[in-house]
Order: sequence, then C-alpha cells, then structure tokens
Amino acid sequence: MTHLSLIFFVLLSAIFTSPANALTKISTPTLTLTPLSPTPQSEIQKIRQAVQEKVREKLDEITRDQPLKRGIIGTVSRVADTRITIDTVGGSKELSTDPNTVYIDSKRNKSSIDKIQVGQGVLCLGYLQPDNSFDAKRIVFISTPLPTSSNRLVVGRIADFSQSTSVVLLIPKQNKDLQYQIKLTSKTTVSTPANQELDINTTLKPGHLVAAIISPDPKAIKTYTTNKIISLSPPVSPTPSP
Repeated sequence: MTHLSLIFFVLLSAIFTSPANALTKISTPTLTLTPLSPTPQSEIQKIRQAVQEKVREKLDEITRDQPLKRGIIGTVSRVADTRITIDTVGGSKELSTDPNTVYIDSKRNKSSIDKIQVGQGVLCLGYLQPDNSFDAKRIVFISTPLPTSSNRLVVGRIADFSQSTSVVLLIPKQNKDLQYQIKLTSKTTVSTPANQELDINTTLKPGHLVAAIISPDPKAIKTYTTNKIISLSPPVSPTPSP
C-alpha cells in the first residue's frame, strides 16, 4: 500500500467513526396499562339513587304548577256572571267558567249558565288549579242524591265489568295509572243524570264514562262499594237477538 493510499484510508475511517456521524439507537418508551379498579356495588347504588333523586326533583318541578283533572258534585247555591258556587260534602266551592264551558241538562241536551237555578244538583268536570280554584269545563245537571260525608265521587271510564262477581274496574280520569275495584250491591242502580234508571248489564261496558258514588268496603282491602252509578256516555242500544 502506498503512502498516499494509507493516508486516504485513515481519513476515511475517521469520518465514518466520528460521533457526529454515528447512528444512534432510538429507544421506544414502553406503555404500561394499569387496569381500572372495578367500581364497588355501593358506589353504583349511590349513583343510581342520585340520578333517581334528580329525576324526581325535575318531575316535581314540571308538575308542581300543573292543574289536576277533577270531578266535583254538589248543589248550586249562587250564580254570578261566570262564577258558580256549589255546596259540596267538603264545603262551599266556587267554580270559574268561560265561553268554552259545556253545559248539559238532565235530558242530555246542551244548555247554558243562565239555565242553572239555585238548588240544582250539578256534576262538574274540570281542573283544580294550584291555588285551589276550580276551572269548570263541563257541567252536567243532575237530580240524583248527592254523596254523604262518608262517600266520595269518582269520575272515570270502565276498564272491565264482571257480571259473575258484580265487580267494576274503574280508571279515574284524573289519574289513568290508578284503578278502583268497585263492588255492586243489591241496592246499586245505574241511571242517567236525570235519574232515569238504566240496565246495569248493557250500560256498564268497557270504555263507558261514568260517575260513581263509592265508599270503602270494610270487608276487603282496596275495594269499594257503590249504590249509585251515573252514566255520562250516550245510552247503549241493546244488541238485537239473531
């Protein structure tokens, strides 16, 4: 090897072994996954209870100022302009009416507020406001005996009627999630608002709108008895025999 070649080889080796030109190995960081600890059952229950409480608070907030559907039965003691005062079992109650209030006389004909007389029995359907005032939407003239302090009035639609057990299942208009089990007695009568007696078996059909004067049955829990049911739906024509 010549002297010149030796010098060239030494320079070339110095260049490739220089730290500035050396290839360095890049280390890749290791990702360590730490498993999540399972949420204790007690914590899950606390979360559920907190969510349920929030839902209840929201529902209360929504429904707090909402009017409630109600039915009131009583005797008219005063009529003044658009307001009617009636005497009920629970005391005197003032009703507010408007141009959209519907009046039905005892013969099922449309009537008006000027036809209402003091002493007239009425069944009022409407909304009980948060301030305890009552907005009447439908007023039916009746001539049937009014309930006593031990009874109550329920207005609703019949869900079922068993002729074998003489039990009516009634769903009230103000709360469709509720159901009354009402047992008929030997004294039970069904009539029109004018107190015209109707046939029990042909009148008490599912979907029929009625007002029932009921009292708790001392012999059975969550069961009521009735001696009077007022039909508020159009009369049912008997099915002709084939």
